[in-house]
Amino acid sequence: VGNRKLLEESGINISTEVESFVVELEESAKTGILVACDDILIGVLGVADSLKREAFVVIEGLQKMGITPVMVTGDNWRTARAV
Repeated sequence: VGNRKLLEESGINISTEVESFVVELEESAKTGILVACDDILIGVLGVADSLKREAFVVIEGLQKMGITPVMVTGDNWRTARAV
């Protein structure tokens, strides 16, 4: 169980169809988790954190105070960008 990089480093083949599906997940603010068993990819999960309701208001308030907010994340670039 892991991301594309982990499975590729383990020698597990990831088809272009699966790669495209993971990209779609990432572009919709989800993180793709790949599942393999006996060196064969058997599934893909998409997980997402929900944004807090007050996040937009807080960011807007910081900007009005002249503060430029930045996001630090462990997610991949596409998922972070979608958020």
